[in-house]
Amino acid sequence: AERGTLGSALPGAGNFCAKIGDLPAPSSPVFRNVSDLVLSVGTNDLKVPQCDPEELVKNTYSFVQSVTKENPGLHVFLLGVLPVHGAFTDEAIHTSIDLYNFHLKNMCSHLHMCTTFVDTNVFRMADRSLKPHLASGENDPLHLNQQGVKLLASRVKYALRSRHGLPTGQPRRASSGQP
Repeated sequence: AERGTLGSALPGAGNFCAKIGDLPAPSSPVFRNVSDLVLSVGTNDLKVPQCDPEELVKNTYSFVQSVTKENPGLHVFLLGVLPVHGAFTDEAIHTSIDLYNFHLKNMCSHLHMCTTFVDTNVFRMADRSLKPHLASGENDPLHLNQQGVKLLASRVKYALRSRHGLPTGQPRRASSGQP
């Protein structure tokens, strides 16, 4: 596994189009000796017009249930899907993201012993799009700029530190204006 900023990255984690089905099998040795798994899935899946957010949550639930059963003691942090912004934004994608995040958060409350939901609403504007000052650009509706990445990393770090009983400080909040 490659070494990332906060820990090892799963094989394929750097793939641009990774989807829930591209993750290693829950019984894969890549999960052995791993205490925390941070999953950010859904954006690429939800871009596909035929994708049903509720079905995607079922697939995510199935994966989480299997990986935690195969690897007792593993805790999964599920990031809410980030809002999108720019030319490719429409009501359908906002609705899909909202539905997926709602069901994902609900799923985490049912699997509370082995999952934590990391809310991404702080990245949203009132119209449900990604705050422009956190986006990498108008032509890239999915990816965060440096400020956005720092905000996301602080929220993940807060969740990890909370889980392990370490001092947390406060997670960063997105400002409403330009830096």
